[in-house]
Amino acid sequence: MNEQQEKIHPKAYIKGHEVTKRLKEVTNCHTILELSSLLNVSSSTISTWHQRELTPYEVIIRVHLHTGASLEYLLLGKGEPYPEKNYQNEPNRVKKNEKVVNVEHFQLVNGELFSCKRLSFDHDYLHRLGISQPLSIESRNTTYMVDKSVTQVVSGIYLIDMDGFFSLNKIQRLPGSRFSINVLGSPLQIHEDDIRVIGKVMLEMNRK
Repeated sequence: MNEQQEKIHPKAYIKGHEVTKRLKEVTNCHTILELSSLLNVSSSTISTWHQRELTPYEVIIRVHLHTGASLEYLLLGKGEPYPEKNYQNEPNRVKKNEKVVNVEHFQLVNGELFSCKRLSFDHDYLHRLGISQPLSIESRNTTYMVDKSVTQVVSGIYLIDMDGFFSLNKIQRLPGSRFSINVLGSPLQIHEDDIRVIGKVMLEMNRK
């Protein structure tokens, strides 16, 4: 090594939420659920990144190789995601004129979401239901169609993330930025910042 060669110092890599924010952007994922499914990484692992302020280097490199997104953007939070404007490497986006929509489908077990084979739904049917960002969740013998675009709680059943665990709960908005949430049949009052709303249940399909 040349003694006059400049030393390579550690970088100030971004961590936790800042990382997942950029990963969602370059992969066109709107939620942690979508990102978890795409990366084949459990949602609890992503929650650990957030809680411990970790930088998932292997995942970042994998996303970089797949999408062509800038490592400087993903690791340091600098520059543009695609400085070369090479959009050919970006993930495919859902076409709005498709007659059949392949909806992401998950099984909800003990607070975790496990990715399953996508379900096909008629585009016009989903449109009539007013669902713009569909997500299918199976729990016990019921399949719930969730609209991820509805994250503002008023009243109804919502898919939520509480401390890294997912659940479907009946929620009613209360004054003072508080919610009344049904937990095992009993009402519990919480602050709106205590949970993250993934979407609202718009349709329930029960298995006979």
